Amino acid sequence: MTIQRLYDLPNCKLVLEGYSADQRPVLSALMSAECHFKGKGQPLTGGLEFFESLVRAVSSYAQEFLSGVPSPLDRGGKSGLVEIRKIRGDLHRLTFEEPMETPTETQENVPSGRSIDLTTVLLRQRI
Repeated sequence: MTIQRLYDLPNCKLVLEGYSADQRPVLSALMSAECHFKGKGQPLTGGLEFFESLVRAVSSYAQEFLSGVPSPLDRGGKSGLVEIRKIRGDLHRLTFEEPMETPTETQENVPSGRSIDLTTVLLRQRI
């Protein structure tokens, strides 16, 4: 049975599609994932590898951003298909390296990248 899960926030929407191994409506195997950002055009899409990389990148970056403690992940090397980096102030860049599905003889899995610039929503605490 094919199952679709939609997680909708004010500025971001995540759509997961997969199937259930039994009759319960549990997403057992992920077939595709889409990440939509409000006002940013086409969504980022991919399969399980993309989704796992997105989860790792967002989790690591959010923890680093909120705590102010640098992530233990090696920032110099490639950590996956999705990376998030601070550009300046409240501007951040999410980069998605999408591997080519059918490389030619002269191209061996040359990634084609997409970047999306995001801003931080600043919450001010009233005293």
